[in-house]
Amino acid sequence: MPTEYNTEVSVSNVNYKGFLPVDATSYYHYEGSLTSPPCSEVVSWFVLKNPVMIPTAILNKFRQIKDPGGNPLVSSFRPVQPLHDRVVHVFNL
Repeated sequence: MPTEYNTEVSVSNVNYKGFLPVDATSYYHYEGSLTSPPCSEVVSWFVLKNPVMIPTAILNKFRQIKDPGGNPLVSSFRPVQPLHDRVVHVFNL
């Protein structure tokens, strides 16, 4: 995993199903924005209804990623924004 901001990585032979819980049929979907500047409205969010647990070791790897200034990417999120005219779709397949 790269530790520098804006680094491209080639990924192959990854079983993406391994990242999802066995039951990933209940989720929310909405069109929204990035959670860090410039907060562009270009994201399709898919949020699982039930949280997924990840090992601390994996979380710590994400905590090692740095911004262009070499600072850790912590608290890079913004507060919850008003819904405005967005529609949140609920899926229970």
